[in-house]
Amino acid sequence: ARAARLSGSLSGPLGAASGGGHVRLIPSESGTKLEYDYTVRVSGTAAAVGGRLLDGAAEIIIRKFFEGLARYVAPQDRIAEAGGIFERLWRGILSLIGSGK
Repeated sequence: ARAARLSGSLSGPLGAASGGGHVRLIPSESGTKLEYDYTVRVSGTAAAVGGRLLDGAAEIIIRKFFEGLARYVAPQDRIAEAGGIFERLWRGILSLIGSGK
C-alpha cells in the first residue's frame, strides 16, 4: 500500500479554514482501491453563521474531489506514462486546483 498526506489552509475577511487528508492506495485483485479520510476546521464569521452548512458542503466537495481524482488516475496506461501513481496523483491534484506546475 502507498499513502500520502495532503493539507492546506486559507484565510479571508469572513474567517479562516484549514484541513488535511490522508490518502491510501491499496492494491486489490481488481485494481487499486483509493481510501481517504480528512479533517476540515473553519473559524470566524463564516463558521459562526453557517457552520453546519459549511460542514455539509465541505464533505460533498471533498468526496467529489476524490471521486474525480480516482477516475483521473484510474487508467493503467496513463499511470504508466506518468512514471508512477504518486506522480500521477500529484499531477491530478495540481490540475484540479488550477496549477500548471
